[in-house]
Amino acid sequence: MKKMVLAAMLCILLLSGCGRINFTTILSSKEVYTISDETCSVSTARLFLGIKKSAYEKRFGEDVWNQEFAGDGFEQYIKADVLDEMSDITLRYLFAKKNGTVLTDGEKEKVKQVSNVFYGALTSDQVEKTGVNQESIYEIVEKYALAEKVFDEMTGDIASKISDVDAKVIRVQSIFIKTFSLDDEGNRVAFGEQEIQSAKSKAADILDKATNGEDFAALAQEYSDDSTVEYTFCKSEMEEVFSEAAFSLKDGEISGVIETDKGFYVIRCLNSYLPDESAHKKTELIQKEKDEVFEKSYQPFVEGLNHTVNKRLWKNLSIAGIASIDINLYDAFDTASTQ
Repeated sequence: MKKMVLAAMLCILLLSGCGRINFTTILSSKEVYTISDETCSVSTARLFLGIKKSAYEKRFGEDVWNQEFAGDGFEQYIKADVLDEMSDITLRYLFAKKNGTVLTDGEKEKVKQVSNVFYGALTSDQVEKTGVNQESIYEIVEKYALAEKVFDEMTGDIASKISDVDAKVIRVQSIFIKTFSLDDEGNRVAFGEQEIQSAKSKAADILDKATNGEDFAALAQEYSDDSTVEYTFCKSEMEEVFSEAAFSLKDGEISGVIETDKGFYVIRCLNSYLPDESAHKKTELIQKEKDEVFEKSYQPFVEGLNHTVNKRLWKNLSIAGIASIDINLYDAFDTASTQ
């Protein structure tokens, strides 16, 4: 799901000094942050915090806010996550404007539909405690729609570039005989030629046992220098020589002795094609490629913007006083997109 896949990248940019994040006390009491000429209101922040609050309390219980995370209170961690999330939408909305991305009449109607449904589902207490109104909800959904659309416009043809072959996932067992040792600092030290030949002979003996019917898993348990015996992967996820050998096997077949920089392998194919895992992997690879393509243009844009956060307001905004909101804005948008 692409909606927040760039939030981690945004966080890295901000923490590393890119994007020029500044904390200030000069913004108004109703402004959480500004990025360029866009402002995030405190009512919007309360809305996003309320959605996040509900999700975490449902999963972990109301006591979750008393827990620590990474040496800090869990509330601070969630607030930082929400700040990144809101900032990501604002940044991509600004990026959409820069690129001339606009909504069609049909897309505007969808924004109106989503905002009406979302606002209509809020209780009077939630409206009062967040301070949102129908107009502000429409604005949030509109910005999100544009943030999504600019991503789609710039990455729309990526899916056709990821083939079924690229995404094909198989499952194998392997036995590994290493040709290196580790020094006191954990650095790899290659064996001498005699030791390498000894390791190769050992691998060949194991191959003979396997091809003569001995249990492969038992052989791996006894001889392998790798604690992991079974691997499930697509072709790009393993060392090339290992992958080439593994993907050439049919179900139940055993490879020859495969030489790599680290040692020798004997591979047995358990499943030469896993359809469900392959479909999932294709989705994953497409998303990864889309993120990389988008980031090439998006990152320089983000780096050129000033991001000013209202330090006092954000620090004093407590989740305890926020109304829980069990309606997910993104789910509502996605549901409308499929109708």
